[in-house]
Amino acid sequence: MLGSQISLETSEIADHPPVVVMKFGGSCLLNSSSFQKISEISSLYNTSQKIYIASALNGVTNKLIQLTAYSESKSRSSALTILEEIKSLHISIIVDLFNGFPTYEQKAIEHLNALLSELLKVNDEILEFGLEPYFSDFVLSFGEKLSTFILHLYLQKEGLTSYFFSGEDVIITNDNFSNALPDLERTKSRYSKKIIPLLFKNNNNSIVCITGFIGRNKQGYTTTLGRGGSDFTAAIAARVLFDLLKFPISIILWKDVQGILSGDPKDVENPHLIQQMSYSEAKEMSFFGAKVLHPKCLSIVEEQNIEIQIRNFTQPFNNQEFSTISNVSNDLAIMGVSAIKDMDMITVSSGILVDVPGILGKIFTLMGKNLINVSMVTQSSSEVNTTFVVEAKDGQKSLQLFQDDSYFAKWFKFEKLRVGMIAVVGTKIKLSKNKILVFQALDKIGIHAISVAQSSDGINLTLLVPSEKTQIVINAINEEFRGTSNDLEN
Repeated sequence: MLGSQISLETSEIADHPPVVVMKFGGSCLLNSSSFQKISEISSLYNTSQKIYIASALNGVTNKLIQLTAYSESKSRSSALTILEEIKSLHISIIVDLFNGFPTYEQKAIEHLNALLSELLKVNDEILEFGLEPYFSDFVLSFGEKLSTFILHLYLQKEGLTSYFFSGEDVIITNDNFSNALPDLERTKSRYSKKIIPLLFKNNNNSIVCITGFIGRNKQGYTTTLGRGGSDFTAAIAARVLFDLLKFPISIILWKDVQGILSGDPKDVENPHLIQQMSYSEAKEMSFFGAKVLHPKCLSIVEEQNIEIQIRNFTQPFNNQEFSTISNVSNDLAIMGVSAIKDMDMITVSSGILVDVPGILGKIFTLMGKNLINVSMVTQSSSEVNTTFVVEAKDGQKSLQLFQDDSYFAKWFKFEKLRVGMIAVVGTKIKLSKNKILVFQALDKIGIHAISVAQSSDGINLTLLVPSEKTQIVINAINEEFRGTSNDLEN
């Protein structure tokens, strides 16, 4: 049914130029020069049909968060100040971009004023009714609606064929405000009706501009896609287009970094750029500190093998130094070492209730009911000792929950320890000789792992070490593996 909505001949699809989905983050939208660079990037892909996903202008989402806080606290004057700051920021860029082009400048300012009027109206509703989840998502959506429309007009001013859509027009989600997930079938229907006909309408460098970060539920309420939301919008677009068109789609995420590094430069001395990595490796790296890309953006395109490139916005002509994520890894012994420094390790132990079923269930039910996320779990084979890791902010709360629970307080002992959680990531870390290097590195610096866990796919070896030793351990492991890409690959 969805295919019939497209109404295109097979020959049209076969002869169609490739489609690339590009996302431009807030760090790429700093000033008028940034928009000019996007125009330069467009010329590099003039044989492709393009979908551009844009984030809010740099710093605007934080201002919108402030706006909701002021509205919730009944401070209308402070909220109005924030609105003026948002208006001033956008006016400045509009004037710079469209100087000498009054028609485009007027359209941009009219769009800005209309959206700011909506914001003021919803601000007054928050003052009256309180900050409901749908109010919060609606307010946070305005940054992308403003920036993407400006980008759309700028591309038109540059002589390119550009179309503008809000994410609410094309992405249908569930009702999970602030962290919504797409309804892919309904989103495909929207894309087949609204987006694909435009891609096929002009083979002369068409660009479809779509706001990042936002969608809508079936009831019509605006939803936001959570952390990495604009990247997620790009991934959703690529997945939907691939499912509908059945020809290769690629994603380019333009950011303020070269790509994914083997470690955080704040922790690792001289980390190297990872130029090729698998989806599984990238997901592990992204969770453990490499915040370049959220795992959900990878999961939605992994089975379709939709390639993702992460490129440096300040060096668009550099075709050598960037990261590519696909189903192909490289021959490095390890992909990288990253860490979350301040975590709390909770140990729950009892020699009396060994072999009693349901203990783990009770532990995690207690955590789940109190909305505490557990990051790592290990258990001794005797079942005497269960250890798990939570964020430091939840450590004391977790300990108190066990101490206050009559069942656990009677039969168990508890311990809390501040730790660093280190992930050694790579498809070859499962090899015994590579594990030996990890522990050899720790032995050289006289530090021992408190606890160790390995994922069943062998891609992630996680170590817990004293929190204050985290950085020393990361560098020791990184140094141990430096230059081992060839002789340890088998």
